Amino acid sequence: MKYLSIDTSTKYLCIVVGEDGKVLRSYNRVQGRAHSQHLIPGIEKVLKQAGCRMRDMDFFSIDKGPGSFTGIRIGLAAVKGLSLAVGKPVVSFSCLDVLAWNLPAEKITICPIIDAKRGQVYSTFLNLDKGTLQREGDYFLGPIDDLLKKIKFPAVFTGDAIDLYKDRIKTELKHKSIFAKEKFWYPNTQAISRLSFDLYQQGEFKKAEELSPLYLYADTCTINKAKGKKQK
Repeated sequence: MKYLSIDTSTKYLCIVVGEDGKVLRSYNRVQGRAHSQHLIPGIEKVLKQAGCRMRDMDFFSIDKGPGSFTGIRIGLAAVKGLSLAVGKPVVSFSCLDVLAWNLPAEKITICPIIDAKRGQVYSTFLNLDKGTLQREGDYFLGPIDDLLKKIKFPAVFTGDAIDLYKDRIKTELKHKSIFAKEKFWYPNTQAISRLSFDLYQQGEFKKAEELSPLYLYADTCTINKAKGKKQK
């Protein structure tokens, strides 16, 4: 089973042509704010390298967030268009879940932390056991101190917010904190491929028109009708 996966939620542009959980060909580069310029050429390049056509894909997958609002919108718009064009379903996943799949650790709680600006982080708690990912509770958006109050157990931290809050976490949690190496702080193509295939096998796919982003900052991404403009 072949699929095209896209992640535009971070500074990395990740494009994967996968088959049954494995990566056939991929593109993974820092593009900053230039995802819109490189996404379509990147897709064309990866498909060509894999010897595939768009109609060969059995499904598509996309990172729905949280993360860069602009990046998420770009990725969702592209996948919706591709899905509608070839009539194939879409799997959506969270970058927080992908960060857990990045890690080789099992039977320990994984706590991804992504910088959400405004002194806050995106996070959640996950366990990876025998190749199965289980999330404990909802996705989190709030100050790091509020997150740390929830942690009563040893945890592996990963994600770019480690750069900002590592010392704070070590002070508060002491022996309960373990930190992933920087190479694991962003989604990688193998994790994206494995998670996408796993979710599809679980029946977690939708039609293009059913897709929606996971922003968490609800007030930031809605139209303020009273003022007639987007909230900042």
